This record gives sequence, structure tokens and C-alpha cells, in this order.
Amino acid sequence: TPKLSFHHTMLVSQNYYRRQWSLSGNHRLKNICVIMEWVPDKEHLKTNEPPTLPTTRQKDAEVKAARQAEEVKIKQLIEMYDNDGNGTLEFGEARPLFKDLGVTLTVDEVENALEDLDHDGDGTIGTDELRDAIVNRNYYQIKHGRYFVVLTLREAEGVRAAMHHGAFGGGTMVALRYGLAGSTTGGSRILETTSQFEPASHFHSELCDSTFRFCDSELEFEDESMSMLLWQLQSDPLANRSQFFNDIRACRRRSMKEWEGTSLRLLFTEETSLDVMETKAIISRIKTQIYMHYGLYILDVWRLIDKNGDNQLSHHELWNGLKALKVKIKKSAFDDLMAHIDTDCDGDISYNEFRAVFQDDELESTICNN
Repeated sequence: TPKLSFHHTMLVSQNYYRRQWSLSGNHRLKNICVIMEWVPDKEHLKTNEPPTLPTTRQKDAEVKAARQAEEVKIKQLIEMYDNDGNGTLEFGEARPLFKDLGVTLTVDEVENALEDLDHDGDGTIGTDELRDAIVNRNYYQIKHGRYFVVLTLREAEGVRAAMHHGAFGGGTMVALRYGLAGSTTGGSRILETTSQFEPASHFHSELCDSTFRFCDSELEFEDESMSMLLWQLQSDPLANRSQFFNDIRACRRRSMKEWEGTSLRLLFTEETSLDVMETKAIISRIKTQIYMHYGLYILDVWRLIDKNGDNQLSHHELWNGLKALKVKIKKSAFDDLMAHIDTDCDGDISYNEFRAVFQDDELESTICNN
């Protein structure tokens, strides 16, 4: 089984899984039930340490090539969100980008994040600054020195007993989390903590939940969780990701549902968040045309595009529909969009699939208000 580049603050107890088991017989992995949130010393917590730079010429060359490819994609992304065509993103243009990244921030938090990203203080987001937002995710505010550890139930009982006896002193903070298995929303919940415990940021907690739900062989993820998985594993080849998932799932007692028709498919078909963002940028542009420019409801658009009235959209009907909405799109980007909408992979788009992608209650409310 290949190793994947999970965030270094995500750990698994040796008692939950031992490598020697693979040589001593069949062992089935149990669902992840309890996670320990552990800070050895709160005085040593640090936010967003810079990544370690490569040390060999070969790695330097690989990083340089990857950086150049990223810059090309980021410039293309800026063009998609750049409504006034000035080559940068004003804060108003950048807000939809955060939403498309799957980031759940309040309006004030978005403003603060954009101000932090605007290194030169000119009120716009350029190529390098947007790279920080998408690739480095500096706004996640993940504190190094805080760890999430998968425990066995017996270990959790021991940790809980130690907490009750005051065994964790000084600057050590510990919490036990539960409720991860089978959860698609809401995530794990804190069961018990030591005194003066300070919880992790929303993003770090979500990083924990998305990581261990993936390791737990779950298939359905919200946009924010999927964005975090793509961010973590952006340096891992697609083949390694799928092999890891299939190998782990083979050690579980559960039905082997195919991932192609689930939200997890993005992790095995898209290399980085940048690849997903192109499709999401196009979707945002289509929504703008539907709701803001033409003032249409989603059912009206469906009836307009579904020319033969068979309640299915073919490639040809969707292509002509986008032309009618005056949305310019390249053939390769259109194919990616079609694959994104067609979740059951039957070659056509149903109304439910169409509505799931383009329905936007917030934008639709502006039609009602106007």
C-alpha cells in the first residue's frame, strides 16, 4: 500500500493498526470511533509554519516545473473570476472564489482573509497572493503542535481515566472526540476535555474529520472536506490515492460500493484543487448568467435547454444551452463540466443532477426580492 502525504498532525495509534499484522494473518480494520486531540505543550503552538524546502537539484527542478504549471492555472482562474478584466481580483470578485473552494467563512472572516492575502495592500489579489489562498491555504490557521490521534476503545478508556485523575499537567491539553463514523455533516464531537482546554480552529477540526473519514473508507464528502483532502494529497499521484483507498477498504467488513458515482471521485480524478476550481469557476459564471443577468429560476432554465422534453440533457443540448446563456467555454472545460454534473456516469444529465449543481437559494432570493 503506498504512503500518502497526510498532514503531519494526523496520527494513528500503533494499537489501532500494526504493520506486523499484514504478515501474521487476516485482520479486519474497525471503524474509527475515538480520536484524541492532543497538545503536548500549548506554549509551543505555532500557526502555519512555512513548508520545508527541497534539498536536491532534482527536487528543485520538479518543484520549479510544478510551480510554473500552477501559475498558468492560477492566471487562467483569475481570468474566470475577473469581471472587469484588469488582471487581478478585487475583494468583491474574490469572495465567490472562497465559496467555490468550499470554505465556510463569515463575511467578516472572508474580508480578514483577503486582507491577509493582500500582501502589497493594493486592495486586489494577484497571482502570487491567489496561490497562497489555493495552494498554501494560509487562512486555515492550522496550529502546529496540536495533534489528532486515532485510538482504540481500550486506549480511550485509559486516557479518560488519566484525565479524571489529573495526570495531564503543565501546558498539556487533551480532548476525546467521538461520532466520526458514518457522519457526512457535523463531524466529530468533543466528549471530554482536560481543564483549560482550548479547541482547535474550525479548519483544523475539519481537516481531522475529513482525513479520518477517508481512512474510514467513507464515500460522501461535503465541498469543504473534499477541498481539504485535495489540498493534503496534491503531491500524491492519482493511482496512489486510489490504491491506498482500495487496499484499506479491502480490510473492512462492508459492501464495496463503487466510488465513481460519489463525491469522493474528485480525489481520484483531479490532481489538485486548481483542477477542480476551473470547473467551479465556470459553474459560478453560469449561475451569474442564470440568476443575475437573465433573472431565471432553475426550472425555467431546464425547460429552455431540454429541447426535446425527455427530461434528460445530452452533451449537445447542454452545449447549446450554454451558448444561449452566452457562456463561453472551451471544449476540454465543457467535458470536465459534463463529467462533474453527470454523477451517475450514464452520459446524460437528469434534472436532479442539473439542479444539484446550479440551484443557488441565495441568488434565487435576489430574483424574488426584485
